[in-house]
Amino acid sequence: MQEILEQSALINPNLKINAVLTMCSTNPIVGEKNDSIEYLDDFPNIKLANSVIGDRKVYRDSTNQGMGVTEMLSNTSASAKRARAEINSLIKELL
Repeated sequence: MQEILEQSALINPNLKINAVLTMCSTNPIVGEKNDSIEYLDDFPNIKLANSVIGDRKVYRDSTNQGMGVTEMLSNTSASAKRARAEINSLIKELL
């Protein structure tokens, strides 16, 4: 991956690289998210977003309905509310 990043920087020296952790387990016992964070620490030119997208069924449900989770206002489940909050947080962070 480092080689690809270096080659990309040669093509575009102003390139900014961001990463977002997605499909992270919502179970706090699972440590995969921390493993990913540690892995990305080896790439100082990648800025890791503070926002994290969990692995939630509501994301799959919204796709099946041809919508994003922020459009599924009729779904008021706790999981749907958390998913909408995750996406809104990411949008605010990127903009």
